[in-house]
Amino acid sequence: MIIFITHFGPWPAWIDFFVESCKKNSDIDWVLISDNKDLPRSKSSNVKVMSLPLAEYTQLIGRTLGIDFQPDNPYKVADVRPAFGVIHRDLVGDHDFFGYGDIDVIYGRIRDFYTSEALARFSVLSTHPERLCGHFALLRNIEPLRNAFRRIPSWRTLMEDKRPLAIDEDKSLFLKALYGVRASIPGRIRGLNFLFEERYSSPVPTEEMRWYWKDGILTNEFYGPRGFMYLHFMHWKSSRWYLGRPHVLPGATAPWERLPDIVQLDWRRAGNEGFMISPQGIQALTYRMFGQSAQSS
Repeated sequence: MIIFITHFGPWPAWIDFFVESCKKNSDIDWVLISDNKDLPRSKSSNVKVMSLPLAEYTQLIGRTLGIDFQPDNPYKVADVRPAFGVIHRDLVGDHDFFGYGDIDVIYGRIRDFYTSEALARFSVLSTHPERLCGHFALLRNIEPLRNAFRRIPSWRTLMEDKRPLAIDEDKSLFLKALYGVRASIPGRIRGLNFLFEERYSSPVPTEEMRWYWKDGILTNEFYGPRGFMYLHFMHWKSSRWYLGRPHVLPGATAPWERLPDIVQLDWRRAGNEGFMISPQGIQALTYRMFGQSAQSS
C-alpha cells in the first residue's frame, strides 16, 4: 500500500519521530508532498519526499483533474485527497491500496490491524466507524475507486471552491459516492466491502496521559500491553482543535502550545530506545501503568 500526506510549511518538530514510526512499517510506502527543500534528518527507504512549491502542486492538480484549482489556503489540498489515485497514478502504480493521512501522527504496527486477510476481504478502510477518516483511509487500487470522486455531485465546483470543504471526510460527499460505486460495481469484481472501525486514534489529552512507542509498537498507560494502530495528536498541538472538547474549559490552551520545546529527546536515541508521548511533550520512555508508580525503561 502507498499513503500520501501533504504538508506545506515548515516541518513539525516531531517529523523525525514520524519517519521513525514509518520505518517500522517497512512494507508500506509513504509519499510526503511538501514545499520543504530540506529533507527530514531521519531517512527511510519507504518514505519519499516530493518537494515542490504549493503553487506548482496546485497547478499539477488542476492540470490532471481538468479543474481551476487555485486555493487560498493550503488546507484546501485535503479536498482533493479522494482523487490521489488519479493525481498520483504513476506513484500508485501496482500497489494494492492507496490512501491518505496526516502528519501529526505516530504509527504503531499498522499491519497488525490491517492484516493480509483484512486487505483481501475489504476494499475501503477507515479508522472511524461512520465516515472516511482524514488522518488514515485506504482504498483498493482499482479503477472504480480511483475515479469514485467523480461521482460526487458537482465535484468540480466543490474542488474549485477556494475554501476547504472537507470533501474527503463529509459523509454526504465522498462517502456517499463510494457507496454508489459499491452498488454499481461490475460482477467481475467481487466483494467491495467496507471496514469502518474506530481505532481510538485521536484522544483529547488529559493532564495525565502517556503513550509509549518502542520497536514499532504503540501502547498506552491505561491499556497495558494492548497495541494501537497510531496516535493522532491533533488535539494536543493546537487550541483550534483542543477547545470545544467536553472536558476543556473555555480559553484553555492546548498542552503542547504551553511547552518551550515539544521534542525533548534526540530522534536517533528514540529510534533505538523508544520514546514517550504525553502532554509534557515527546520524551524518554518512563513506563507507568495506570494506578502504579512510575518505572523507567
